[in-house]
Order: sequence, then structure tokens, then C-alpha cells
Amino acid sequence: MTKEKTGPMIINLQKDFRNRRIIVKSRTAIILMFVSALLMSLIYEPIGWSFLAWFGLVPWVIANVGTEKPKHAFFMNLGIWFLYYLANLSWLWNVTGPGLVGLAVYLGFYIVFSGWVVRGAYLKRRWPMVLVLPVAWVAQEYLRAVVLTGFPWLFISHSQHNCLKLIQCCDIFGAYGVTFIVAMVNGFLCDLLLRPLVAAPKSGQRKLKLTTKTSFVIVSAVVVVALFYGAFRIKQSQDTTTQGPLITVVQESIPQYVEESGQSSQDIFDKHYDISRQALSKDDKPMLVVWPETVINSDFNILPTLSQEVIDDSISENIETFRQSSGYTDLTEKEKQQQEQVIKDYFSCPKKFDNDLRSMARDNEVYMLIGAAANDYDLKGEQLNYNSAFLYQPDGSKSDRRYDKMHLVPFGEVVPFKKSCPWLNRLLNSFTPYDYDYSLDYGQKAIVFEMSRDQEAYKFGVMICYEDVTSEVARELTVSNDGKKRADFLLNITNAGWYVSTDADQEQRAAGDYGKITTSAQHSQHLAQCRLRAVENRVGIARSVNTGISCFIKPDGSLQAGGKVTSLAEDPFDRQGQIGFVTDNVYIDSRISLYSKIGDVFAIACVVATALILIVNFKRKSFQEKIDL
Repeated sequence: MTKEKTGPMIINLQKDFRNRRIIVKSRTAIILMFVSALLMSLIYEPIGWSFLAWFGLVPWVIANVGTEKPKHAFFMNLGIWFLYYLANLSWLWNVTGPGLVGLAVYLGFYIVFSGWVVRGAYLKRRWPMVLVLPVAWVAQEYLRAVVLTGFPWLFISHSQHNCLKLIQCCDIFGAYGVTFIVAMVNGFLCDLLLRPLVAAPKSGQRKLKLTTKTSFVIVSAVVVVALFYGAFRIKQSQDTTTQGPLITVVQESIPQYVEESGQSSQDIFDKHYDISRQALSKDDKPMLVVWPETVINSDFNILPTLSQEVIDDSISENIETFRQSSGYTDLTEKEKQQQEQVIKDYFSCPKKFDNDLRSMARDNEVYMLIGAAANDYDLKGEQLNYNSAFLYQPDGSKSDRRYDKMHLVPFGEVVPFKKSCPWLNRLLNSFTPYDYDYSLDYGQKAIVFEMSRDQEAYKFGVMICYEDVTSEVARELTVSNDGKKRADFLLNITNAGWYVSTDADQEQRAAGDYGKITTSAQHSQHLAQCRLRAVENRVGIARSVNTGISCFIKPDGSLQAGGKVTSLAEDPFDRQGQIGFVTDNVYIDSRISLYSKIGDVFAIACVVATALILIVNFKRKSFQEKIDL
């Protein structure tokens, strides 16, 4: 009996799958987008489930390409991602509720933009998501970082800060390279579900194939190469990285309302002064002591130089102006006395603080970096206000160099249109945390400080507050225009007292009792971003942060646990809300990264590619047969 041979089974489809369109019902699309927003919320600190980022965008893509009507995709994107940003940036609520709402709406439009790009590429061209999604997502992150001075928060790359091997590619592509890799894996998973793997050619044209197998090979190769490159660079750092100077970073835990009141200038100064004395009393004596941003809120470049007679006259004049103000009669006697004390402290304290800092630097033969306010005048006689950093030297003198913050926080430190459109400026000012015009002026130069002891000499730059979130500032401080490294390491001085809450009532606050301080997700998310700046520019970074997280970061992005001497927790992430200091060596890397030289060329290329996708998509070509899900 002979066995009959059977051939392969052939299934004939009515039309090629390339011409089919997946349709997702509106309710399903909303659920998918919500799931994606939830997954992408869990990837960041303090939860930090970074593995979810590798597939967290998949439901969002399916919802965008499957929603039948464009307007439905628009409103779903805007609504759900508005809630996403509202929840994940909730630490801004204590600073400005209306500002948070406006920011969440604004950021939601970038997701709308990305969804529009992805949707058009799928519906009109059937282009593979493995290529389109990473390009479009990097483009929206970059635009979000630069438009209107930028808000570069909650990037996919920020979630991967603990994967040291992966983030080493930042020294070529910046943080956007990590985002691209993770988004590419998301795109490949989307392709497996949507199957837009072959571009339908016109008659007589060559086929352009990107099969599942080819996509898998490309994605795997990109991930493997990135990890091998990371392993190589980490191993290489053993030969290129050396211990730099011993530095002490000081951390207090003072809520912002205390600094804003102006009633505790001396108390705030004394707290930092006492912590510094404690650190300097140890055997491991630092070469540099670093205080956080705006420890001294008074003008710290002009007031200390004035004679006591001029200071007394200024106090009298301003108190008299205060007494003649329209709101003076509405205050209680106690409030009047408090406000008069604020005026006295503003003018008299800087001179005393300056003398105390000179004495501490001279007596301990140590450099001291202080965050403070500075005032200057332009050629027209108009006052310029800066958020600055001052350096005291071991001989007790103050360095001639002063760094003025170059990248100001929108609506926190500067409100646009002050001169060009005053009425709009006044309207926008209502969204700030202040009831007065607080706009600062932009620093113009990337100042690098110098210090030396015996045979040791070092140069360093200072990033104030969110300047370490903005990659361009770190680049400018690290490498000069000729491509040479001009800073051995960087400092980040920050006041995160804005983003804490306290259970102290009004009476406790008036008595100087801060109560129990609770920190927010801002602290750990900020540190995660700073780690990427270290890798991008191959520099060690020391952070001094009011309310935390003060720590040291190596040029490979790893955190230095503990320290030579510390009164804070061993694990940097456990230092939130603590009071104390860390003394440790900052590390110096001899390598000059490609990213430091070329900047965000890769991200800009993604923006250009996204623009080309949009242009091509204007030519209508749709796939109409539907499969309902």
C-alpha cells in the first residue's frame, strides 16, 4: 500500500493583508491608551519598573492606528495624556496649580503630534513601526526639550538610568539614543501585531521588503551592539578615569516657604555653616565645600561691598517706603514687625555672611562654592537679577568669576514677553508661584571656575537647578568651541524645597518649626536625568541639593554609594529629606565624548526624518479594507 504524498496547505486571502486596515472600537482604543499611559507612568522613579518601557508604547500605537476617525484619536491622545502628565508631574501642584494644568495640556499636544505621525505612516504607507515609532518619539522629545526654552522631563531614556551598559551610548547620541533603542523594540512588537511588514509596490516597481525576520535581526543587532559598546566603555573607564579632588556637598532640608518668607535668612545660613564646620572637622578634609542653590537670597555681589552707613540708609529708605504702601494698614503689628525685619535682613545680612564665609575659607584653607542671588545694571541703568554661584578661595578672597544661570525655568524664574507684550506677560505671570514679577535675567557666559592646592589644579563648571536636565548647558560647560575639554568635573547646586510638603501649621512655621517634611517623585527623577549628563560628557558630577538628593556621580553614570565621610544614608536615593553632608572624591575622565562635540545631531536628524514622513503622508494613499477588533 503506497502512501500518498501531500503538498503544502495554501490559504487564499481575498486581498493581500497589506491592503487591510485594523479598526479598533473607540471604547477599546481608550482602554488601550489608558493602559499605555499607566505602563509609561510606572517606568520612572520612585517606582522605577523600567522594563515596562520596552513594550509600554504598543497599546498606544495600536489605538492610534486603529481608531477609525482622526478626531477621535486627537481627543483621546490629548485627554488621556493630559491626565498622564497631570499625575506624573503632580509635584508641581505645590508650586503652581494653574501652571501644572496648563503645562499638562501643552505637553499633551506633543503626544498628539506623535500619534498623528504614526497614524499617517501606517494608514497611508504601511511603513513599519520599527522605523517610524523611534524616529517620531525622539522627535517629539527633542522638540519638547527646546521649544519655549523646553521642558525635558519624563523621557523614555530617563527610565533606563540604572541600566549602565545601555546608557553608555549617550556619549554618542545623547539621551535620545536610549529613547530610540527602547522605542524601536516597541515598534517591532507593534509590527508583529499589525503586520505592516511589506510595502505594497506599484506595478513595475521593485519590492521593498522588511520581513519579520529582518526586523528581528535589525532590532536585536541594535540592542546587542549598544550593550556591547556599553560594556566596552565601562571597562575602558578603568584606564581613563582617576580620582579627583575631595569635595564636601552640604544638604539641608528646608521647605521653600521658609526661604520665600525671608524671615529666616540668618537661620538658613547658620544651618549650612554648622554642617560645613562638622564636615571640615573630620580627618578627610575636602578641597571644596559646596552649598545648594540660593542659600542666600539677597544680592550677594553688591551689598557686601557697601559701607555700613549706606546699608543703614537703604534700610531706612525701604522701611519708609513699606510703611507708605497701600497694604501696610491691613497688617497686624506682628506682621509689620516681621516685614520690617525682612527688609533689615535683606540689606544687612549679606555683609555678615560674606565675612563669615571668608573666615571659614581662610581658617580651613578650603574653597567654598555658594548659591546666591546677584544684581547688576545694564548700560541703561536698569537692574538685572541673576541666580548665581560664587566661589570663595582658601586665602579668604572671593573669586572674580561668578556664574549666572543661563537656562531659566519658564514660569518659575522667568515669564516671557515682559518687554515685547506687557499685557500678555501680566497674564502669564498669574500662572507663576509668585504674586509679583519675579523674572530673572539670563546669564550670558559658561563660566568655568579654577582651584588648586599644592600640585593639584582643577577646573569645574556649575549647573544651577534644572540646568543639569538641559543637556546643552552641560555640554557648553564641559567642552569649548574648539572641541577641547575645559572642565574636569561639574557641580549641580539645586533647591528642591519647592517640591516637598510639610505637616507644620501656620503657628509652627512662624516659630521656625518645619514639621515632618515629605519629599516627592521630583527628587529621584531629577537625579536620574543628571546621571545621563555625566555619561554624555564623560564627567564626574557632585550634587548639593536642599532636601536632596545630594550625591556623587561617576563619568559612567554610576552612583557613588556612601562616601569617604558622610552623615547621610549610604544609598543616595535614601537621602531625600535628610540633613547632613557627604565628603568624597569626584572622578575625572580623560575622554572627550563625541556627543560633547556634536551635540544633538542625532535628535535633529530624527526631527528632519519626521518632517519628511509628514510631507510624504500628505500624498493620499490609504488601505481601506477593514478588520474589526
